[in-house]
Amino acid sequence: MKWIVYVAPPEKNEATRALFLHSTRSGETSQITFPPGTAPGDERFAISPDERQLAFRSVFNYSNSDIFLVGLPVPGPIQQVTHQQAAGDTLAWLKDSTGIISSTFRGSNYSLWLHSMKSSQEPSRLTEVGIEAPDIQSALQRNRLSWVNSLDDTTIWSVPGSDGGGLDVGAGWPTDRCLEHGNRLVCSVASYPGTVLARRVLDAYPQ
Repeated sequence: MKWIVYVAPPEKNEATRALFLHSTRSGETSQITFPPGTAPGDERFAISPDERQLAFRSVFNYSNSDIFLVGLPVPGPIQQVTHQQAAGDTLAWLKDSTGIISSTFRGSNYSLWLHSMKSSQEPSRLTEVGIEAPDIQSALQRNRLSWVNSLDDTTIWSVPGSDGGGLDVGAGWPTDRCLEHGNRLVCSVASYPGTVLARRVLDAYPQ
């Protein structure tokens, strides 16, 4: 690899983040994005498969961001790709470098959108309403796209009472409602599939 792109705070401004380009041959490092000093800055980025373009998300505040594009390895003028002013997460490229897929908050979920680099057409939605897709990754060799589907789940749990050596439900559990039933406490608990907490709960207290 001839160069590396990474995220770091600019000089004299620890409050924001910018993108830097480091040459593995010369050892030189240059700053390639220059976000406003009052903004969270530029963190999410993806390098095109042909290594000629860098797409990144510039965050102006925590509910306002857009996608931009800059050339590599010699950065030129920065091009704005979207004008959505919406919260968003990760980015990925199509195999032929002709489009960018973004995770963008629209409505009440993070959904996946395809932005064409070859035309000015509106972005097209790739995931259905109700799917929460905050993290995406391109499998370029197989021309596939993978993403995390992160949906909250509320389940009924039956937990032993305090005199039975059970768990204190009020300590860190996002509970909705609890009722006493004999020597047990029955609660509606919001669990998050794939987290350590959810796995621990399933192992310790099967339904």
